[in-house]
Amino acid sequence: MFLEILFAFALASSIEAPFARQTPILLSPFTSGLPNNLNWVSSSASAFSKPENFLKVACNVHPWMFAWITVVDHPYFAVSGKDGAFTIANVPPGKYKIQAVHRKAGTATQEIEVKEGAPAKADFTLEVR
Repeated sequence: MFLEILFAFALASSIEAPFARQTPILLSPFTSGLPNNLNWVSSSASAFSKPENFLKVACNVHPWMFAWITVVDHPYFAVSGKDGAFTIANVPPGKYKIQAVHRKAGTATQEIEVKEGAPAKADFTLEVR
């Protein structure tokens, strides 16, 4: 599994990505052609030998600039919407264990069966601890 992150900012930043082999400390500037206008771009690449949940990428200059990343070893995943709904497309027919994971509420697992041409349904209730 391979993850490449592209950082692009219109202001100076210092990014911490503890899982990255090379963490950009000061991002490289390039000009956009406009006077006194700098954009900052950099990238960081990492290889993962196993899935990882909730890797934090953060700016240590601006505390509101951060993201949580989860790395999976298959194409069957989703991020729920604000209403909690999610869809995982193109799952082949079969019996599966589906897992909902929340950074503060933990994990819940259900067994489901996906049938050809029919939607499968899983409902989870997770409570933040």
